[in-house]
Amino acid sequence: MRILHIVPGLDDPTCGIAVAAKMIAARQGEGAELVDSRRWTRAMVESADEVWVHSMWTPGVVLAAWCALRCGKRLVRMPHGCMDPVKLKRRWWKKALVAPLEKRLFRRADSIVATDGSEEGWIRSFAGGGVRVSRVSLRPEGAFAVRAEGRAGERLRVLYVGRFAKLKGVRYLLQALPEDATLVMIGKDEGEEGVCRRIAAERKLDVEFRGVVGEEEKCAAYDWCDVLVLPTLSENFGLVVAEALERGKRVITTDGAPAWSGGERGVVYLEGYKDGRDEERVEMLRGALARMVEERRRE
Repeated sequence: MRILHIVPGLDDPTCGIAVAAKMIAARQGEGAELVDSRRWTRAMVESADEVWVHSMWTPGVVLAAWCALRCGKRLVRMPHGCMDPVKLKRRWWKKALVAPLEKRLFRRADSIVATDGSEEGWIRSFAGGGVRVSRVSLRPEGAFAVRAEGRAGERLRVLYVGRFAKLKGVRYLLQALPEDATLVMIGKDEGEEGVCRRIAAERKLDVEFRGVVGEEEKCAAYDWCDVLVLPTLSENFGLVVAEALERGKRVITTDGAPAWSGGERGVVYLEGYKDGRDEERVEMLRGALARMVEERRRE
């Protein structure tokens, strides 16, 4: 069986949608193929038995789903959190133009894939209760073993991996970062990097902005850090959390990433963050990072 995955951001190792799609395709075996949503062709769709279209809203994605239906292929949609009510409010006027077509495409899909119960609820609210929804686990197999690095007395090493977008909450991380910490930030700028650079300069913080990096450099950054911080306001799953935990690293994240609310070992989960005021979000992050610093002093 030949399975075609049409994925935005396929060449970006920090794009969670692309990382998840690659993980799913690897589980499906040799018959699975991936192509960026800007580069697929009708011939690719026609030669596939099943077409997975990842994400929503963008022209390449919407046209791919429409093409799969026109070609009579089995269509699987995976929205990756795009139906989160928080995200639906962003640029709502643009989405309102596409929403009727997207609802029709989702209702005609053979299957819609969600990552957890929250997303399944968002899907049914957007597309209707009669749609066919299944779930896929993006959690790696095996237990996570968070380890101490034994670098007491050194500066806390903090890592952020993801898009520089307002919903990612990166500005709150810069406002909360202890002055005696080092922060490495990896990812594509979507309007917030300038804000982060300004805050870092005003506070005279030790911050390195690396932009988009390759897989090897991303893995090296995980190995370097003491803690990954995902200060998000809206997240489908938060694959960077799993990536950090796999490498034995501690994580600070928020109720904007509800998939990690289960009390996993090594995860500090900030309740009330998503709906809090800006200053409350900063204070939550500041407190969690301060505790990390204190823990290092006791190691």
